[in-house]
Amino acid sequence: MHEVKMLSKIDHANCVKLLDFEESGTLKGQNGASRNVFYMALELCSGGELFDFIAQTGRFEEPVARYYFK
Repeated sequence: MHEVKMLSKIDHANCVKLLDFEESGTLKGQNGASRNVFYMALELCSGGELFDFIAQTGRFEEPVARYYFK
């Protein structure tokens, strides 16, 4: 819940926006068992995963990292 509260307050171009949150979801497994889950709807970030990009290109040099993580 702490993460949801913090994400709902953040409104910045470099941060993924929390669009919606539901804390009373139920997920049924393949074996028929169900469990309670939280659902978070986040803003779409096109362009792929940051991890995949770093895995393909190697570590960021400081100026590049500063550009992306300012």
